[in-house]
Amino acid sequence: MTAQQSSAPVLHVSLPRASTLTDVLLSPPGVPVDAEELTETSEGLIGELRRATSEMPKGSALRIDAYRLQLALAGRSGTLCPDGPFSPSPASCRRAIGTAAVAQCSRNPMSSPARAVAGVLECAMTPDADGPGSSWWAEWFRRLPVGAKAVVESEAVVWATQLYGSLEWDRIGPDARIGCDYRWVCPGTPQVTLHAKVDVQAWTQGRPVLLVASTGVAGPHWAPALALTALAAGLVRNVQSVPARVVGIWPSSGQVRILPIERGTLAAASKNVVDAALALARTLRPVD
Repeated sequence: MTAQQSSAPVLHVSLPRASTLTDVLLSPPGVPVDAEELTETSEGLIGELRRATSEMPKGSALRIDAYRLQLALAGRSGTLCPDGPFSPSPASCRRAIGTAAVAQCSRNPMSSPARAVAGVLECAMTPDADGPGSSWWAEWFRRLPVGAKAVVESEAVVWATQLYGSLEWDRIGPDARIGCDYRWVCPGTPQVTLHAKVDVQAWTQGRPVLLVASTGVAGPHWAPALALTALAAGLVRNVQSVPARVVGIWPSSGQVRILPIERGTLAAASKNVVDAALALARTLRPVD
């Protein structure tokens, strides 16, 4: 099985074996997006977002990630609760801990996801865990009772095991980045932020390729969600950071989706972001 080099996203129902998924992720890239297209997309997006959010209440903020994008495109933006103070939980921490564990396993094949997770959590318990570069969840984790710590560990082990078992890491290469996220603050409209989560960034023929792991099942708007990841990568860095493809996996339901990133993909992603911003901004306006 190989990724199609066409504008149509590729759908697969069952999660392939690690060797096949690695083949797909690292297959030869198609024609790259050029710098002119990224510049045009960026300039157009900035202007459209400024207009889309012009009636947002002063001091409000709008974060557009894959989850919010899909809700907005499905006409369900009204089901979102306003963002309040962030509170860590086993579910919100499992990815951060799990990807840290997978990074260790990728460097040390003799380790296992469960052992690596235990090591990550043990490091978080040390007195100097709050130093520079410390994990945002470490202090919260240390305050938990023993039973709650076990829940956190269990959630992270599941995440790490599923991600680590999805690929053949000896083929991914030592330059792969694990757990690299992109946050783009809209110039001139700083209350709008795009946030894209990337679990694995690898390289094929000098081009980046991205893998995104999610829970649940792939919804009907999985392609715009994956395209958001490619758009954010280009906006945060440059055209060389726009991936050749974004592969999405939903391990718990055994699903994989492949989105080739070609000419027109970023423009379509930008339009979806603007549509989502319009819908989400309406939920922030005061009710008359």
